[in-house]
Amino acid sequence: MGHQYAGILKDKSEIIIVRFFGIFFMAFQSSQVWGNLISSLVLGGENVGEKNITFCGASFCPEHVKAGTIRDPGQVERYTLCAIFLACALAAAAVVAFFVDPLIRYGEKERSGQASQLNGLHLFLATGKHMLKPYQVLLIPLTIWSGLEQGFFASDYTQAYISCAWDVGQVGYVLICYGACDALASISFGPVVRKIGRVPVFIFGSLINAGVIVTLFQWKPDPEESAIFFVIAGLWGIGDAIWQTQINGG
Repeated sequence: MGHQYAGILKDKSEIIIVRFFGIFFMAFQSSQVWGNLISSLVLGGENVGEKNITFCGASFCPEHVKAGTIRDPGQVERYTLCAIFLACALAAAAVVAFFVDPLIRYGEKERSGQASQLNGLHLFLATGKHMLKPYQVLLIPLTIWSGLEQGFFASDYTQAYISCAWDVGQVGYVLICYGACDALASISFGPVVRKIGRVPVFIFGSLINAGVIVTLFQWKPDPEESAIFFVIAGLWGIGDAIWQTQINGG
């Protein structure tokens, strides 16, 4: 669709595809807002008693955390959350099946016609040949980093910083900030790339991630400094938007 739209506008396909990925990831990351709002409402509540945050943050290790430091949601909360998300997933599948136009209307059959004639070996060899291209090789470390930074934020930051120092019920609210910043940044970087190109955008994303990582090493999470949890989440969301839109657009 991006190639066809670029042909209609007589514009560069690269610019249009990045814009399309920005629109996609804006919708995709907005699920962080709605999903985490649901999880926060279902898992809401505060820890009972005084929390020990000595081993929270960069010093976090599951073996060092005493039982009860991170509140364990009850079975009712877990099943309620799973049921809501399952219903949303089934509703999404129904919407795609009944209301979304098939890609064949946009030339998908013609685009994939040649590739469909290749067997598994030919596809493997073609992929290997493509991997010899310098630009593709340089994309590999960025792709690996993209996966690592998403895994770190979804697992380590939420557990070692938010749940450990604050409460598991606050994770969703912090991730709402992450998702909102990610979604808005995703749609915003299309026009930016058109003006200044991709390299400055990649450098900007690298600086954001480096600054946040240094902060996480130095900062001892404290629920009294709740704003910092949201600032870090928002900045990480902006960085993630850069990696997602630019790498996939490449």
